[in-house]
Amino acid sequence: MRAYASLALAMILVGLNVPVGKAVIAHLPVFLFLALRCIVACAVLLPLLRWRGELARPRGRQFRDFTIQALFGVFLFTLFMLLGVERTGAVEAGKRLWAGALDVANPAAALPRVADVVETVWRPWRQLGLPASTLGALRVTPSDGLSGHSPSSATAVLARLTQVADGLNQLALG
Repeated sequence: MRAYASLALAMILVGLNVPVGKAVIAHLPVFLFLALRCIVACAVLLPLLRWRGELARPRGRQFRDFTIQALFGVFLFTLFMLLGVERTGAVEAGKRLWAGALDVANPAAALPRVADVVETVWRPWRQLGLPASTLGALRVTPSDGLSGHSPSSATAVLARLTQVADGLNQLALG
């Protein structure tokens, strides 16, 4: 029973990471906050482990496994969680987000289908947990400048972006 209580407490703490992280990154850059979290964790955990007599140096395969767990299970998880919170927080706060949604690096290339561009924007929007109603904060733009495009090509790019915006607007309205 104690093991389940520990797991439940761990999940509560993971869940609290999001609102606490959101509050902190409103005042600190993500990477500074990440560094401070690591420093505080070491300052608290190393003396505690030493006091309990549990401070040991992992060796060989154990060290490799520990390093992989630290990188993926702690560092990257926290980094991507904080970056996601930072970006979704901006949208929720009513800030506009400019997305280079239409690849125009090669002026000679055919423009992608409207449905494909809408899907490349809509899929990550949903995956971040952002509601369709917040799509109005998004401004779709070309991925690159239009200086290498002919006037007719630039006009086609802008027309395609208008179609993409219309498709996203239809999703936002349901």
